[in-house]
Amino acid sequence: VYKLALHSSDSRKMLAQTSKGIWISRDRGLEWTLMNLGTDAPFTYDFSFAATGEHLFVATWRGLLQSVDGGREWNTIRSLPQAAARQVLFLRGQSEEAYVLFGESNQIWRSIDGGLEWTPVSNRGLEGLTLLKMSLTPNNGRQLFVVSENRGVFRLKPENPEVAKGLEVSLAIAGE
Repeated sequence: VYKLALHSSDSRKMLAQTSKGIWISRDRGLEWTLMNLGTDAPFTYDFSFAATGEHLFVATWRGLLQSVDGGREWNTIRSLPQAAARQVLFLRGQSEEAYVLFGESNQIWRSIDGGLEWTPVSNRGLEGLTLLKMSLTPNNGRQLFVVSENRGVFRLKPENPEVAKGLEVSLAIAGE
């Protein structure tokens, strides 16, 4: 098992990634079902449950996939770049706020409605970097931390946490 994800509001639901693909359990891990991501299943980097409901997201080398029925059927989110989506994450708890990272193209996209609509996050201050990973603090003054290749960790803080249209970038930990 390479990765395990637990649903933030339904303790019965779990996802696990193995060499055979992504598995889902709906009964606290007693039984597992291999999910079918399609006949031409893309390489998977990351996955996440939405905060509520049956929505699932899978970050792949061809973009972000979404299931609205608990992993039975999958669709590519066409409004996002059709490029390697390295990571998808949701703000913990009942939040509908989500972020997806497209590392090679230096893009972060944000949704405030559980993944229905996505808007690009300004990458001002991150130009020319390769972005590797994100982490999000779970409070009202939330901050998004982004790890870059060889340049350190950057803090992206919403200019206005209630609106968060733009993000202020500052270096948190210097790299080489």
